This record gives sequence, C-alpha cells and structure tokens, in this order.
Amino acid sequence: IMYVSFYNLVFFYNLVSFYNLVSFITLYLFIILYLFIMHVSFYNLVSFYNLVSFYNLVSFYN
Repeated sequence: IMYVSFYNLVFFYNLVSFYNLVSFITLYLFIILYLFIMHVSFYNLVSFYNLVSFYNLVSFYN
C-alpha cells in the first residue's frame, strides 16, 4: 500500500511538474509573441507616420 501511494505521489508530482513546465513554456511563448507584435506594430506606426509626413512634405513642396 505504501509502495502504491508512493508511486502515485511520484506520478502526481511528475504530472504537476510537467504541467508547470508546459504552462511556463506557453507563457514564455505568449510573452515573446506579444512583444513581437508590439514591436512590429510600433515599427509600422513609425513607418506609417514617416510616410505620411514625407507625403505631406512632397505635396507641400509641389
């Protein structure tokens, strides 16, 4: 009985640690994805602003 409970405890501990590992990895991936999306959107915003200002400059000179 003690052996079975010990085995169940070890199995449960491995399951919990695996779940923690998976959740940590998914959290890490979500953070990377969020930062990547924010970076890309910030870059697009800056380039769009530069394009609009350049267009306004060209139209002003023309």
